[in-house]
Amino acid sequence: MKSRGKIIFLSILAVSITILFLAFSEVSKRFHSLNKDTLNLIEDLQNYENKLSIEVLKSSFFIYYNYNNITSLFDKIERKINELEQLENFSVLFPKTFESFKEYKNSYFKEKEYILRYITINSVMKNSQIYIPSLALRYLKIAKGNVDYGYFKVLMKTVSAVFLLKNSLNDRYISELKNFLKILKKYSTILKTKEEKQFNEAFIRHISTIIKNFPVYKNFIDILIKKNYTTELLGNISKIFLYESKEKAKIFSIFSISVNILFLIFISYISFLLLKIDQQNVKLKLLAQDLEKSLKTDELTGLLNRLVFNEDVLSKYKEPSLILINIDNFKGINDIYGDKIGDILLIKMGYLLKEFFRNRKNLNPNIYRLGADEFGILIEDNKDKIYEITQNLIHKIENEKFIIDDFNLYITVSAGISHKKPLFETADLALKEAKTTKERIIIYNEDLKIKEHLEKNLKVINLVKYALENEKILLYFQPIFNNKTLEIEKYEVLFRIEDENGNIVFPGDILPVIKETKYYRYLTEKIITKALETLEKHKYVKFSINISYEDIADNYIKNNVILKKCSNKNLKNRLTFEILESESIKDFENVSEFVEK
Repeated sequence: MKSRGKIIFLSILAVSITILFLAFSEVSKRFHSLNKDTLNLIEDLQNYENKLSIEVLKSSFFIYYNYNNITSLFDKIERKINELEQLENFSVLFPKTFESFKEYKNSYFKEKEYILRYITINSVMKNSQIYIPSLALRYLKIAKGNVDYGYFKVLMKTVSAVFLLKNSLNDRYISELKNFLKILKKYSTILKTKEEKQFNEAFIRHISTIIKNFPVYKNFIDILIKKNYTTELLGNISKIFLYESKEKAKIFSIFSISVNILFLIFISYISFLLLKIDQQNVKLKLLAQDLEKSLKTDELTGLLNRLVFNEDVLSKYKEPSLILINIDNFKGINDIYGDKIGDILLIKMGYLLKEFFRNRKNLNPNIYRLGADEFGILIEDNKDKIYEITQNLIHKIENEKFIIDDFNLYITVSAGISHKKPLFETADLALKEAKTTKERIIIYNEDLKIKEHLEKNLKVINLVKYALENEKILLYFQPIFNNKTLEIEKYEVLFRIEDENGNIVFPGDILPVIKETKYYRYLTEKIITKALETLEKHKYVKFSINISYEDIADNYIKNNVILKKCSNKNLKNRLTFEILESESIKDFENVSEFVEK
């Protein structure tokens, strides 16, 4: 659970740091983009404002000027103002700059209105400035040879004063123009023809227009030249923006350093974990190798196991043969000497098999432990010699003295051989036949009818199981007479089994089959239990029960069934156990101990 919790925590941390890093990268990217866009727009506005000032001055000094240049600059400035105003998060990230920008915007539109008024006055002034020289020359046509050169001289001086006034913006020329205006007004009575008088009135009107509008015009020019408030505001905006941008950049730098440090710590930790995982992987590889070995080999003997046997039969041999070796009465060895001695015997058996086939590589042998006391040898098909090879192997095994602790053990074995697939099943049938017929070696042959024999045995096992589950174990009490007194001395307990059809089955048909199964123990326990129950009901009757050496060697039957259930002294005195097959007794010490108890 700890590992799982750590993995979940690291996963959440990794996702969180990644999201934080990506979010910061995105915010940082947007900040720098906004920073760049804002600065570019401010610079564009400064550039356009400077151009606007230049164009306004040009419109003043150039007689012929295209006012579309000024209008175009107005459009460009207002576009940039809109762009700057619509920048995302501009007012949030740069609040002071935004306030100065709003002030500039208001100032700009006031300046625009001011410039438009100036353009109007400038147009009026220029109109008069352009028209006066041509008007003065027109006088020569009107006079038709009767030119008043004194009057013409005043006209030309007035024209010169207009140009000097317009270009120099010197108030001194206003005084001159006013003097010339007085003189021209006097000529209104001196001039003779109507046409001359109309000309003089028109000329006076233009001069009056210039004199009237010049102070306003000059004031506009002075303001535009001496003080450009919007340009100053833009300069101030640029300074404020650079300051705010620098402060925000500090915050972003601190945050960036923090995120990077956090990221480096995380990467370092991940590297540490990866190193640890790599070390764990090495251990896991070793464990995997051990596991693979344990999956393929028998833990006790180190021989190949059933799993590998199944694979080898399918892939390693073209025409395999199997020798299946089984240690006779291995259960008895375990019961008498203990499981530890039995295990060592199995290990030594594995060594012996390896040694036997070490110099027979031409057979391509592989040795397996296929059961508790069962060993298999797969060889490439060698039908002609396999019986002889098995004979030699059995001879070696049965002549081997297995020295274990203080015991010298000799064992006998049985063998089943098969060339027919499925190899194990057919070799096992042959081995069972060898056990049943007490033959050392049986080669599987369909003519042996081993399958039918096994099916018969299976029916017997199923019959015993049925009898145990359905109380069909029947006890018979055969009287034993005393030859001297001719009285019944005791009763021998015999058992029979009733099958599903009500037929009685005798022990001789049952015991040889079930002795190698778990049902033998259950049957023995059932018979003794029922016999003791009957004995308890008949207080003065004596019983005799036949038991085998295997019953005494089986610790469960000996301790939990016989000794425990017969511990009652009254029963003990009326009960006799007769041990059958005394020639099969291998541990007389164990039997003596049982008799004493």
